[in-house]
Amino acid sequence: MKLKNFLGIISLLPLAACGDSPSLNTTPPVNNPTPGPIETDYYVSPASTECRTEIKGETWHGMENILGYGYDITGNYLSVSSMRGRVIDINKLPSDALTVFAAPATSMGEVYAGSDTKDFLTDLMANVGIAYTPSAPNLCFIGTLTSASPSATMLMYISWQRQQIGGILTLQSVLEKALDSDFERDIKYMRAKSLVDYYGTHFLCRANVGTAVKTIYSAFIDADSKEKLSLARQGADAAEAALLGKLGPDLTLTLSGLNNYGASLTKIFSGGDPDLIEYNSETGILGDNAAWQESGAKDNYSLISLSEGDLLPISAAISDPEIKEEVDNEIKRRISDSQYADDATVPLLQNTNGRQYRYVTGYDESFRLENEYGLISFGVLGALYTQQMEGSIPLYTKIDIDGNQTLSLIQPDESWEVMGYVMQSRSYKTISLYEISDGARFAYTIEAANSYGPRNEWHPTGAVFYLLRP
Repeated sequence: MKLKNFLGIISLLPLAACGDSPSLNTTPPVNNPTPGPIETDYYVSPASTECRTEIKGETWHGMENILGYGYDITGNYLSVSSMRGRVIDINKLPSDALTVFAAPATSMGEVYAGSDTKDFLTDLMANVGIAYTPSAPNLCFIGTLTSASPSATMLMYISWQRQQIGGILTLQSVLEKALDSDFERDIKYMRAKSLVDYYGTHFLCRANVGTAVKTIYSAFIDADSKEKLSLARQGADAAEAALLGKLGPDLTLTLSGLNNYGASLTKIFSGGDPDLIEYNSETGILGDNAAWQESGAKDNYSLISLSEGDLLPISAAISDPEIKEEVDNEIKRRISDSQYADDATVPLLQNTNGRQYRYVTGYDESFRLENEYGLISFGVLGALYTQQMEGSIPLYTKIDIDGNQTLSLIQPDESWEVMGYVMQSRSYKTISLYEISDGARFAYTIEAANSYGPRNEWHPTGAVFYLLRP
């Protein structure tokens, strides 16, 4: 089956949690510190160790639709979605100011990585010659992130076949004479904000084009910081092997053993004919894409890499000093406004001894429940925002005198505390958390079913909470 886009879900096994994370609030102690016998009909939710797989295809329409065009560095890295309006019309350039030549080459080894999202984006920025320093502490390419959690470990692998290299002489006297007519008009009549909205923060003055496959792997890794990248690389290798039909059902066990939570694997085929990408939605296996690779031609070549000197701020093409300064300030504001809070999310962990069920947002608290009260940690269910964000609502919690915990989207009285914030509606970025009960106690699970437990005595209450993917 040939598809342009497909979203698949691979279910994985539960895993106990370890590591450290900030706690959103202090959880009251368990009422009965002496562990009793485990209930015969207890039920524990699987942990959020699934891997979401997405296959995409995109076409950039060749060098003439790349070189001289605007690019938004707050968006996705190496993505057609970051392209904006044309700034420089290469057809207006004199012959000695434009260079386009054939340069066949192949690369399989570009890798960008970070134990958290800040390190990952810093790695991307360094390759493009944008420094992250105390004096310039803003991150770029944030649209590339596939996780809402700043703690997510991320890897990007890029393989490409280059066909052409193009470049523009960037002397301002040359650029001024080659401004796109719409850009030249808009400089005079648009405010700086509208100009950056339409043309992006930068424009491409140099481009390597051909076909490329970009693979992005993201996961919340439950391990010490120095181990995260190694475990993520193993997780990415396993997910890739499953996608190619080389691993089979072992992916579940493998990712669980590697402490990878809420993983996602996105593979983007750039250039060529997207209709020739072979992906079977029933088997979840990526087929032989030799036909796609062979379909690369001048009219569908993609931008395949970004490096230092490839991008210039659009202000570099503006001669009026007052407008140039306004645009420079707007670019800085745009980048600053795209930042995320370092403590944006916290994991939601589950602990139980089969009688009492507890849900906490910090590993220290989870360890305390396990070590002091015998409530075993059963891993991460999802994540919560630490502050109210667009589309989110409060999640309230209360612990009763028996040490059991209940969650709610409304606050019945002041004894219920805000635990964090969940999404108001379901989306591909959320995990559904279902409330279940055995008639006496409440528990919560990400598994959708009509009944739970060895004797099927647990049943859904109808309450659902939309957690973030870890």
